Amino acid sequence: MILSTLRRMPFQHVTAIAFLVITAILLSSALGGLVRGAKVSAFIPVGLAGALVGWALGNRRVNGWLAWGGMIVLGFTFLWVTTAQLTAPFLQLLQALPNVVYQSFFWFWDPQSNPLDLSLAGSAWSNIVTQSSGLWGRVVQWLPNIQNASNRYDPVVYVLMWSFALWLVIAWEGWFVSRGSVLTASMPSLILLGEVLYLTNPDIGSLWVMLWITLLLMGLTHFRLTFISWMKRSVDYAEIILDTTISIVVVISMVLAALAWFIPSIPIQEIVDEIRSHSVEPKPGTKSLADSLGLKLPPKGGRRTGRNTAAILRHVIGGGPELSRELVMTISTGELPPGQTFSPSLIPPYHRWRSYTLDRYIGSGWSNTPVEELRYESDVQVFASIPERYRTLRQSVRMEDAATANANIYWDGILQSVNQPFEVSWRVKPETNPPVNANLLGKADMLGAFSVEEFYQVTSLIPIVDAKKLRESSSRYSDEIRSYYLLLPEGVPDRVLTLAREITATAPTPYDEAQAIEKYLRKNYPYTLDIPPPPTNRDVVDYFLFDLKKGFCDYYATAMVVMARAVGLPARMVFGYAGGAYDFNAAEYKIVRADAHAWVEVYFPEVGWVEFDPTAGRPAIERSTEEAPETGPYFQPGNLGDLVTLNGRSATEFGLWGVLIVIGFAILVTLFQLGEFWLLTHISPIRAMRMIYRGLFFVGRKVAGSNIAGETTDEFAALVRSRLQYLSDKEWLYKSLSPAIPELDKLTDLYLRAIYTQRPPTKDEVRTALHAWQALRWRLLLANLLAFIPQSKIVNQ
Repeated sequence: MILSTLRRMPFQHVTAIAFLVITAILLSSALGGLVRGAKVSAFIPVGLAGALVGWALGNRRVNGWLAWGGMIVLGFTFLWVTTAQLTAPFLQLLQALPNVVYQSFFWFWDPQSNPLDLSLAGSAWSNIVTQSSGLWGRVVQWLPNIQNASNRYDPVVYVLMWSFALWLVIAWEGWFVSRGSVLTASMPSLILLGEVLYLTNPDIGSLWVMLWITLLLMGLTHFRLTFISWMKRSVDYAEIILDTTISIVVVISMVLAALAWFIPSIPIQEIVDEIRSHSVEPKPGTKSLADSLGLKLPPKGGRRTGRNTAAILRHVIGGGPELSRELVMTISTGELPPGQTFSPSLIPPYHRWRSYTLDRYIGSGWSNTPVEELRYESDVQVFASIPERYRTLRQSVRMEDAATANANIYWDGILQSVNQPFEVSWRVKPETNPPVNANLLGKADMLGAFSVEEFYQVTSLIPIVDAKKLRESSSRYSDEIRSYYLLLPEGVPDRVLTLAREITATAPTPYDEAQAIEKYLRKNYPYTLDIPPPPTNRDVVDYFLFDLKKGFCDYYATAMVVMARAVGLPARMVFGYAGGAYDFNAAEYKIVRADAHAWVEVYFPEVGWVEFDPTAGRPAIERSTEEAPETGPYFQPGNLGDLVTLNGRSATEFGLWGVLIVIGFAILVTLFQLGEFWLLTHISPIRAMRMIYRGLFFVGRKVAGSNIAGETTDEFAALVRSRLQYLSDKEWLYKSLSPAIPELDKLTDLYLRAIYTQRPPTKDEVRTALHAWQALRWRLLLANLLAFIPQSKIVNQ
């Protein structure tokens, strides 16, 4: 049976491909379990694609340097397009280009009568530039601070970085496995997986499996070569040898892998511990290597606790609530005088009256970490000083409902004082003697405040921030913020994390990321109270985003907090009431039970906690400056001479982009030619001339016309020479094309010498030929372009 199989199918291909697939899955699974903010599905497509590309190129006679250059460029492009979500814009651009090229020919001859319409192509290109700049801007911002202890954790960058490393390792493996070098192929994968496991200290079962299949493939490959040798030499053998040998290979590979599991752990354990101590336990002020690379660290003990811990609050998200119009409280702020009448120009400010914040997402809802309760006397200032960019708001609150009286205090903004004795539950207390210019408001972390009074006056601080300030805020978060406001349970499904990365992948700043999530939820999920409770043991965010696809404020806010944390934005849930009916005569807000609301706060280091409201149907939070557009900029149709706008930009800016594109293209061409020159001058002259002539034939085929049966090198050169001579006779083309004929003759002669004579070209002659070829290539491309123009046009010039 085995003999028949070996004879009928390419056994080496089957075993090698199986090995590549298993290795790609093992590495992807390991990275999916170890890279924070990502799971297996983020890496498996990259691993399988890299294995396929490496295997395909390794099975062809392609120069190694060229193949690896191509694999690196292809991997980089693949990850760039997928991460920045450029597939749709590129397809749109490809659809528009034929029409633009067609219009360009007519515009070239008569610009006045044939204006160009760049609306579709301009829109696609603008989206490509905007989304790409957002992605690479984040990478550039992240790289310089990789070892900074307060540097932001950015899963989009981490997934991109590890995906590229996975691509290179698996492509390397595919290349060498296809060429029979199993050990060389496996070493990078084993080293990568081993290093990641050592840094994070999880179970090393996947490393053992990879080692075993490596040993197994090495044994099977050696057996295959031996079997082929027997077949060539007609060696007689018993069929039982085949079954026995394969069985022995399997057993021995398992034994060796088992020995590798047990034996090294005794002598090198101290070395491993020493390596891990440097990799996992960093110096003060720096991050560990594992943390810098976005890997999950072993859990450490310890929690935030206070002297007197309050009861743990718990908020479970269920079916739609039945909210009544029963009055809960009335609040006056003094922002508008009483006795006014409604008019469109007199709109009372919209407030969100907070009650408490929760920080622990538990899959079915929210709870809080232990807190410390402190009692304050009436009118005592919670914060010793008020920093810049805050204004004071005074609110008079009267509780109208006995069920909510004697409990939570309600206010908008940051609590500063109450005219009655009150208690505050702190996760992190304000500093007693803070440093000068310290952001004490942002560092303090309050669960809520409580009072026994039914009527009280609250003074709070309202942040005055605009979109510009928030975009300029850094992403250097403190350890407290990072530890508790980026925390997610292990049970959050992979597709929730993936959706969060996709939504924010091209957002250049944390503020833009938060806005992207907020707008996505508002736009794609309708508001309703008529929904059933989520299924038991089901993650409520996953259920809302992918199955329910509608909901009320608890679902919106919970989804935004989870997705914000998934992309490295510290966020928390806020519960309370929003808005209320404004009584102009009494100048007060009447808040009823139906005004109950939940919203989100995202942390910005230089500002503190900033509100976001992703609930559709509720008023959006307006910043004091113009926010970023929801969609990418677009071009309006028009003539090139007209003032074409691009999201408020002029045609001059579009021209600047064109100049930058031309410069970028020139740099790429220069790098390509330098790489080509280096490669062809470092291989044998015969091989170099073969490659040069292959390029000449490819570029010159359109110039020469249809291929003739049995065409020789001289005949091909004669056809190209004839067409070039015809074109160069035109006065306006003479200077560009007349040098092409001697260049063509020189390359043809050197190629024939290299192939058919005993006197191959020298290195110096190859350099001369290469210079001639790099000049001739552009002339042939010009001749190819002229082939699209009717000959009557050329003759008339």
